[in-house]
Amino acid sequence: MYWAAVGVVFLLVQAWVFTRWALDGNVHAHPSGGYDMSAARKVVTHAVQAGGVLWLSALAVLHWRESRALGRVSLKAAGLAGLVTTVWLSPYASVFHYAGGHNRYGLNVETWGPYLPFWQGELPAIESLNMATAFVMFQIWTLIALGLYSWLLRRRPHWGRLRAAMVCTASFLVIDPALNFVYVLLGGYAFPRGVSYFTLFEGSWYQLPLTSTLGVALLFVLPLMIMVARAEEPGEIIVFKGSREMPRRAGNPVRLLAGVGLMNVCILAYQMLMLLSAEIGYTIDLPTWLERPTT
Repeated sequence: MYWAAVGVVFLLVQAWVFTRWALDGNVHAHPSGGYDMSAARKVVTHAVQAGGVLWLSALAVLHWRESRALGRVSLKAAGLAGLVTTVWLSPYASVFHYAGGHNRYGLNVETWGPYLPFWQGELPAIESLNMATAFVMFQIWTLIALGLYSWLLRRRPHWGRLRAAMVCTASFLVIDPALNFVYVLLGGYAFPRGVSYFTLFEGSWYQLPLTSTLGVALLFVLPLMIMVARAEEPGEIIVFKGSREMPRRAGNPVRLLAGVGLMNVCILAYQMLMLLSAEIGYTIDLPTWLERPTT
């Protein structure tokens, strides 16, 4: 119930943010133009947008079926539902500097950054579909982590659950850059600010600050792995504790809201790390289609 209450708080805050943003007439795309982009890159952008939506829709159906078979909202379903509600946190890495490069050709809207508490970023700015999808795509990280954890326990039963969880978390120091790099190259987003001596392909438009990888491993994968390792039974992590004793009509919404609370806490922590990374980093040159709009 505590985690469900946290989820309710996050939902109320983002409802407050989006309502003010919408009432001020911002639910529209930023004026197009002012950048150069090849025809091939435009095709890839459309493909990435469509593919991301289709893939996440398929996962939603699969998790819904899994939950029906279990008779309760599964860990994967609660995680996906929670990640959908983290999109509102996107501008926080750019509280002071442009730290999340959006594909300007893709579907976009005017940023809701100015409506977030404490935001002081640069304007004008946009929020793109590919960046929004990227937040929900953390579900792929979740599935990989859970799958790898189960595989390690089968192959190394003498390790114990906590050791398997730590090895799984450490593996994301390699897995995350590989997945992230593919999405960046496809034009999903960019990191406009590099961190000296701590950035892969430093100075290139497809660079990857390793602060992002550390954030994913320590603030997203690690908490999940520790909870899974300490669970008394599979799929019943501590944030769900007590929900199975509730009537299904109450237990399932509580589990969903607990997933919302957990995912928002993890992604907010990640965004705060990326905010710090942007503060100690420096700006690089980007292709015009990844630059912040200036008019």
